[in-house]
Amino acid sequence: MARKNTGVMDQAAEEHVAAAPDNPLERPACTPAAVDKEKFNLDAVLPYGLTLQHVYNAMNEFVNFLGFINQQLNSKNLQRFESMLMPANFSSMVGEFMTTTLPKHCATLVKNVYHNGHPDLLPKGRFAGDSLQHGTEGIEIKASRYGRGRGSSGYPSKHGRCRQKKSRNHSLNLAV
Repeated sequence: MARKNTGVMDQAAEEHVAAAPDNPLERPACTPAAVDKEKFNLDAVLPYGLTLQHVYNAMNEFVNFLGFINQQLNSKNLQRFESMLMPANFSSMVGEFMTTTLPKHCATLVKNVYHNGHPDLLPKGRFAGDSLQHGTEGIEIKASRYGRGRGSSGYPSKHGRCRQKKSRNHSLNLAV
């Protein structure tokens, strides 16, 4: 039974044989598809001045980054980045990229610089040194290869989905 392809991760998993660097389909696959704004949850209530445009811009930066890396790997006859990493590692890298990139687009957020601090993004100027071990204000970033309902945070994932948990902490779930 064939599964519906829900993103970069599933595509790589389903076409593992096709991921060989010498496969003629590999070069075109190194140019990722553009981020589709139509798949964003327009009803999402995003906190701390974050907008869907900020998320869109950060996601586009990731897609461009991935395309650049994959084109370089392909030029050396190596597999695409998402094909060589384990799915959990790829999701983690997407989350870290977004955590680093979103504050470039949203001036009211900063990356939590505390090692393994929670949440990932903090309201700018709220915490000394932009560092918090564990708190209730901010945004936790989750990237999942699943399109809906199977993300690690337990919330349905859709581009730009943002849910408020019991505290004032929010979770931004991204399907990759």
